[in-house]
Amino acid sequence: LIAPFSEEILFRGILYGRARKTLGRNAAVFFSGILFAVYHGNVVQGIYALSMGILLACIYEKAGSIWAAVIFHGVGNVAVFLAIDRLGLGNVSLLLRIFACVALLAAAAGCVLEYFPQLRLWFKAKA
Repeated sequence: LIAPFSEEILFRGILYGRARKTLGRNAAVFFSGILFAVYHGNVVQGIYALSMGILLACIYEKAGSIWAAVIFHGVGNVAVFLAIDRLGLGNVSLLLRIFACVALLAAAAGCVLEYFPQLRLWFKAKA
């Protein structure tokens, strides 16, 4: 619970918030995602964290509350923990781990789009 809270305060609350004022919303979403990926320090976590960081910034932006991002981040951490530690995903090849992270993220994005239908309209407007 502490990691999602502190990371969301730092990456979405502070860094994304300041970047949004100087770079604009779209650039700030990607900028905060890139910083979040670099912070995680390795390729597998970096790929997942980049995508998750972008998704979390979108959730924060649309929900208008850091708590939505904190809750989603916490649920994501629990899902990854269960996949790696309980299902043995940590013991497979790098390519399979990357694929699994992308699949988990796609499932998470689908859940978010289902829960926040207004995000679908936001993404369509940007396309």
